[in-house]
Amino acid sequence: MFGWMRRRGRRARFPLFLGDLSVVPRSALLRLLEFDGAGGEKDMALRRWIAEALELPALHQKRDSISDYLVIDVMLGHYRTGGSFGVTAGGHGLLLFWRPCVKLHFRLRDGGSDDVLGRFRVTKKMRWGEYIRKAFSWRGLFGLGGLSSDDEMRTLLLAGLLEGMKWARRRASA
Repeated sequence: MFGWMRRRGRRARFPLFLGDLSVVPRSALLRLLEFDGAGGEKDMALRRWIAEALELPALHQKRDSISDYLVIDVMLGHYRTGGSFGVTAGGHGLLLFWRPCVKLHFRLRDGGSDDVLGRFRVTKKMRWGEYIRKAFSWRGLFGLGGLSSDDEMRTLLLAGLLEGMKWARRRASA
């Protein structure tokens, strides 16, 4: 992945390992509003999917003969599948909408010394046009689950992971 660094002469090529990978559990209120009964199962499924998407060897798989290496830690700090909620009182109404969103946090470390080389945060949201189209569909109007499918959430996650890996590549070469 970092082979281009050697050609540029900036820094020697170091292998990259996946360190800590975590998914912060969603609040009970958000799970209720988005009709998510899976709870922790969805968090674990997202964690497994992120590990598969990154295709990086885990830090515990590192051979002892490797002395210079980099470690990237990834945390899915917040995610929501999108939805809407309406409240009426005294002839007045309030309609709340929230778009599907993922927030990823990255930390790049030097594996030998465990020094932090940098931190990065990225937020990816569904585009407004697509969100409005889904919010005013039958599924959205009658509150039949979240407004995004698993594939759409994976697309947002993949876009965030790609941006984070690009950042790691730039940061490692600095």
